[in-house]
Amino acid sequence: MEEQNVEKKSNSKLILIAVIVGVIIIGIIIFFIVKKTGGLSEDSKLLGGHKNNKLDVPYYGTIEIGDLSIDMLSNEDDLKEAGFERGFLTTEFENPNTDDEFSLINYDYEHSEQTNIRLYNDTLEKYNINGYGNISKNIKLPKNITYNSTVDDVIKAYGEPTDQSDLATPTTYSFDEVEGFSGKLLYYRKHVDENNSIELELYFDNKTQKLYMVDYIVQLEK
Repeated sequence: MEEQNVEKKSNSKLILIAVIVGVIIIGIIIFFIVKKTGGLSEDSKLLGGHKNNKLDVPYYGTIEIGDLSIDMLSNEDDLKEAGFERGFLTTEFENPNTDDEFSLINYDYEHSEQTNIRLYNDTLEKYNINGYGNISKNIKLPKNITYNSTVDDVIKAYGEPTDQSDLATPTTYSFDEVEGFSGKLLYYRKHVDENNSIELELYFDNKTQKLYMVDYIVQLEK
């Protein structure tokens, strides 16, 4: 009987040691996974890696312009650090590796920071819309939305828009109908308070059924 008790105690110790070793190994694996990924997914790295949970929506995160990536909330310093170069005008920026161009306006308020970025391909040029020379050939928005995405692709990725409307001109900045053009605008908006909001406009050409222009404003509390 005494030998059985000794054997049981010995087995219990071995099991306890095995459990402790297993917990330590799992902890080490988790540590290296978090370290490798930086603790956050690419779509969650905002303002130095701090995610604003108030704007936790599927259309808010990291975008790719050519072969370079930035957060949807980025200022001029962030763009330069990512590898973009300033163009001739104060709002123009370019990816020097791929010649993808876009415009950015950044506002630094007392309690928040706001970014407005506009991206478009050559569709505007095809319809002779003047004043849109900064063409981006390749972009990727959160959830892998690109210029090849359709209205259905976007709704599947981002959900139903806040609003949508038919277009008789490729931009909302021109009031005259454009012959041969018809399109659709999907409008997404989340407004939490005066310091936290995002507005996203996505433009589609009915002829190709594809996205051709992106305009968004992101504002986050500092």
